[in-house]
Amino acid sequence: MLTLLSCNPKQNKQPECPLITPEIYERDKRQVADCIMRNIEYIRANHHVNSIVTSDVANFYEPYTVFYNETKERYLPLPISAYDYLKVTTDTIIYSDDGLKCFIFVVLEEKTIEGQEYSTVKKGENFDAKSFVGVREQLNDSITIYPFVKYNVFGMASYKSAVKTLKHFYFNRLKGDYLSASVYMDAGRSFEKNVGEQGFFDSVIFQHYNDSTFFYQYNYFDLMQYHYMR
Repeated sequence: MLTLLSCNPKQNKQPECPLITPEIYERDKRQVADCIMRNIEYIRANHHVNSIVTSDVANFYEPYTVFYNETKERYLPLPISAYDYLKVTTDTIIYSDDGLKCFIFVVLEEKTIEGQEYSTVKKGENFDAKSFVGVREQLNDSITIYPFVKYNVFGMASYKSAVKTLKHFYFNRLKGDYLSASVYMDAGRSFEKNVGEQGFFDSVIFQHYNDSTFFYQYNYFDLMQYHYMR
């Protein structure tokens, strides 16, 4: 059984877990944020390729790559790099005892673009918070991330309010709930643990869906598997 030991997931600090040094923790946080930014920019730059957009089955990245053009009455790719209008911060990573599985909280801040027709957000609604499952085979490997779609937070006024709201749901509301129209529901499986509880990393989220894949790798009944960049 993998445990959190002395980890305190409700504090935004480097968890005191076995094997996870401050250096590893900061490296992992940077790698996760960089991966998300690269995915967003990749989709933005290749928005004309349908397979790129439709592969984002969780709709985690694509909304940050387009704006609504009122003249043409349709969404168009943002004409500037994601690095110029978006900031991604890995707030907290909760690790399993061996550091090979984790649950990640990320905050995305969209900068308002004054005077531009493609500005996508209003002031006071700049912060979103999302969660990811992370896995790796060895401690020195980079983390492969998979969006976790149960709870998301959008349009908050501050970084603190966005991540606090998201953590509240995952630390207190996940256990006993289910994800409608999902492979979890199809298998008759509700979530067995809240994030941070003893046994979380052995719960259904991290179990095999079939011989080759895990539950966290899939979205809804269409069984489209996540294929994100690492």
